[in-house]
Amino acid sequence: MQNNEARGGNWAGDITFSNNTSNPLNTNFAYANTILGVFSQYTETDKYRITQNRQWWSEWYAQDTWQLSPRATFDYGARFLWYSPFYRPDGQVSNFDPSLYDPNVAPRLYVPAIINGARVAYDPVTGQALNSVFIGAYVPGTGKQDNGMVKEADPGVPQGFRQRFAPQIEPRVGFTYDFTGAGSTVLHSSAGYFHQARLGGGSLGNLAGNPPFIHNPTVFYR
Repeated sequence: MQNNEARGGNWAGDITFSNNTSNPLNTNFAYANTILGVFSQYTETDKYRITQNRQWWSEWYAQDTWQLSPRATFDYGARFLWYSPFYRPDGQVSNFDPSLYDPNVAPRLYVPAIINGARVAYDPVTGQALNSVFIGAYVPGTGKQDNGMVKEADPGVPQGFRQRFAPQIEPRVGFTYDFTGAGSTVLHSSAGYFHQARLGGGSLGNLAGNPPFIHNPTVFYR
């Protein structure tokens, strides 16, 4: 099975000229901001995100019929289902693994502070102060942005980040009884055990937008 999709994203850029009093260049009028090129926020994905998922799928069965009498028939058997998780042949997906997160290499964040009576974003290491909108943002050039991220192609990582199951057994039974022997009134009953196997690859496709393969930087107030 193949699942190829264009996953979208802000690959063409997304710019906001709205009136924002936190912007030091704000004109107090969105149209004027647009004419002057003063934007509050700009976001652009640095790579076009696509889904290229693959999956192996196989089913087989065995069955038999037992004629108990001219009026009664018993059917029995089993289906077998085996499938792999969706995966990408190029391994260009990543996921967060809490056990691999290292606080010592995490990017430094701007913290809230009050300077000269104003609330600002503050870097306690360099003393840099910015507009309060940067509170919680990364301090550029610090730490490892993909800290804790694991790639599908890394050694020991299962394809699709999922356990691969053994073939699943799905037994079936059925019983038919002809009350009259002429086929005018017949009782039929059957039962089976089924598995719901996921056909879509959306969950893995969502991981295609994670670092280190794709980044979604945002620029404020220019």
